[in-house]
Amino acid sequence: MENPETITIAISRADGGMTVKRIILPEFGEVTPEAIEAELAKRPHMFANHLGWEIVPDDYVDANTDRTFRAAWRHNPGGPKPDHDMGKARDIQRDNLRRARANPLEALDTAYLLADEQGDQARKLDVAAQKQKLRDVTTDSRIEAAATVEELKALTLDVLTGDRMETQRERETR
Repeated sequence: MENPETITIAISRADGGMTVKRIILPEFGEVTPEAIEAELAKRPHMFANHLGWEIVPDDYVDANTDRTFRAAWRHNPGGPKPDHDMGKARDIQRDNLRRARANPLEALDTAYLLADEQGDQARKLDVAAQKQKLRDVTTDSRIEAAATVEELKALTLDVLTGDRMETQRERETR
């Protein structure tokens, strides 16, 4: 739904990304291409090398828009919503997976040290295999094969490791 008090502009950046800017009309004045360019020129650090812009519907990006891969958005001229740069989205998902595996890897480091102190070679091998499985998630071929951001988003740590990560309590009761 259009808000008569604002306009929404999708700005294509030189880095291939997109920025959405809302302009409040009562403060802006007449909406002309020159006035919009002048508004963008006020923030040269953001828009000096923009590739273009388009006035889009207010709901092009709204409260219901999934922002998981926001840094991978690119303008979809004439479209109802932004597109995604899948290469950037894959990199974002890999970063998300790295953050998600940090705590499990730390817990496995502790489990490995305990097994080492106890001389439990079988446990050490098991823990080492679990750690390697976590390290390998960012190179899983399913990440490259994902054709949509929905498919990419579904590739969680649990899905890519093929099992649910063991909790600290579960490890302690073994």
